[in-house]
Amino acid sequence: MIRIIFTALLLIHCSWASLSAQVRKSLSYYSEETLDLIEATAAQKAKIKQIKSNTDEKLKQAKNDANLVESEKQLKYKEIYAEGTKLYNEVISEQQKEVLKQLHKKIQDENTKIGFAPIIDSTFKSKHFDQRMELFASFPIANKAIVFLGNSITERGVWNELIPGKLISNRGIGGDNTFGVLARLDGVLTAKPEKIFLMIGVNDLAGRGWPLELVLKNYTRIVNQILKQSPKTKLYIQSVLPIDEDMIPRFKGKSIVISKFNEELKVLAANKKTVYVNLHDQFKDEQGKIKPELTNDGIHLTPLAYSQWVNYLKASGFL
Repeated sequence: MIRIIFTALLLIHCSWASLSAQVRKSLSYYSEETLDLIEATAAQKAKIKQIKSNTDEKLKQAKNDANLVESEKQLKYKEIYAEGTKLYNEVISEQQKEVLKQLHKKIQDENTKIGFAPIIDSTFKSKHFDQRMELFASFPIANKAIVFLGNSITERGVWNELIPGKLISNRGIGGDNTFGVLARLDGVLTAKPEKIFLMIGVNDLAGRGWPLELVLKNYTRIVNQILKQSPKTKLYIQSVLPIDEDMIPRFKGKSIVISKFNEELKVLAANKKTVYVNLHDQFKDEQGKIKPELTNDGIHLTPLAYSQWVNYLKASGFL
């Protein structure tokens, strides 16, 4: 939800675009009309107005800071928006967030009908992202290593202990998406890894709600770059894992999208002559959800899940 609201906050400060006399509509999360629609209390309205006032003041200070170049200002603006969004989310209830989500979707649908493509918040940078990148710089990938590349699901795997006797580099970053992987891929490929086990996409499809076509396009770019820059690296395209929508209500309806995406990944792997690793079917139960013993929150994995993951890779001859 934070990502959804952050996207809309960016829209507030964008100029209105025109197309054949049409204008792009945007949702102001701070407007009196919006606050009335979510039935904000007087106390909530007062807090939200104070958040907006503080955010506007910080934006003004950043804009007038002569010590910052334009690129630094843009990053500062994003930090300020993110901070304001976090505070906003702490004020409103989960039910109110759901109403905002529906309002935002309605406006996006209306914009699409009049010819405007949905605006994608393609950000991937975060404090955690930067910290992980600093760590990677301190511990470069060894030549001929096996790299596990992805998001938090990859990051939380203790791969060196799960696969003893192998040179393993964990290049998972919690919260990462396909844009983030593209941005850091050069650093991975410089080492010419022996193998790359790639798993990315759940944050894009479920967390951000990005169109499948966009995510697949990014994924294809990732695959093409690996094949071009490190052609001797064996690439394993791992399916996006199943989720449990009941445990994560904001992911409702995303299981079907994930399954469709995995079908596209299987085709992509065949076309690029790489290996498709169908972990999705190994991890799902009869209802298509991730098996309850393999997760505690509906998306992240238990130690048992990682053991089964590695055992499947070994049994399949991939390790």
